[in-house]
Amino acid sequence: MKNKNTKCRIMINNYPSYELDKYTVVRATEHEFWFWGTYDNLDDAVKSAESVPNGYVLQTKGVR
Repeated sequence: MKNKNTKCRIMINNYPSYELDKYTVVRATEHEFWFWGTYDNLDDAVKSAESVPNGYVLQTKGVR
């Protein structure tokens, strides 16, 4: 078995009106994703995701 990056579409609730940075943190609750924050730096995004229950980092820019 190998790993592979893939593009996908997800619905993000509470999506902001401003442009997202490279990494976006969402919180998963009851089969939904909720916007938490957006970051240029992966380390900052990971720290933020670790600070919330069920936090995930999504790469929202630079994906081919």
